[in-house]
Amino acid sequence: MSSDKVKVETLRGLEPIAALSGTRLAELAELTFVERVSKTLDPFRVKGVAGQLVYLLKGELALILGNGSSEVVVGGTVEARHPIGRKTPFASAKAITDVEMIRIDDDLLDIMVTWDQLAAAEEDAKRSPAAEAPSIGNWAILTGLFSINNLKAGGAFSQLPTAHINELLKRFKRVTAKRADVVIREGAEGDYYYVVETGKCLVERSVGGVSMRLAELKSGDAFGGRGAGGQRQTQRDRHDADRRDATALGQERFQ
Repeated sequence: MSSDKVKVETLRGLEPIAALSGTRLAELAELTFVERVSKTLDPFRVKGVAGQLVYLLKGELALILGNGSSEVVVGGTVEARHPIGRKTPFASAKAITDVEMIRIDDDLLDIMVTWDQLAAAEEDAKRSPAAEAPSIGNWAILTGLFSINNLKAGGAFSQLPTAHINELLKRFKRVTAKRADVVIREGAEGDYYYVVETGKCLVERSVGGVSMRLAELKSGDAFGGRGAGGQRQTQRDRHDADRRDATALGQERFQ
């Protein structure tokens, strides 16, 4: 079984994925790989379709239904534009020819749909001066918090239901720090979760009275606060390399 990244053009022909914006489709293409399965094998013997959208791109696949009957799905047809097994659950499958498939996590697709909805809502909000929401550029920065890599790594928001993302982002507020200002000191408990919007932020640690530089944070990077489950994070000194804006979420919002 070999794999290559899927093309954006291929995703545009699938439902409901075709409804995503061009930006989201490009991101999804970077995370989606083509699976090639040889004739006579069951593509789902080891890993089923639960929690995933699985599409047949090429070849013929026989689906064995619970009553013993079977259905054949052919890649490239109208039926193949829809996820395998969503309309008709099946017990097992068998590749009639060599086949090519892709798998997409349900949660990942939900997140991408949510970001498209937020972007659309932001465009509407521009027509309302009283709207209190981050600019469209800030939405792009905050999307890093909910990237599939961050979620798989067990980030602070890995357990947050997709439906709550919009509400959470409304609770961020912008704060400004000048060059050399200390945002949080080593050993202090973080009361806020910060996301760098513009500028840079240095992470330093004091060892024997000497300040050691550990990292440099840039736009889109996050630090401080507690995880969604309330776990305390170890803090290092963080101060600004230059003037910086950031969005901050209060610790109480995690409760």
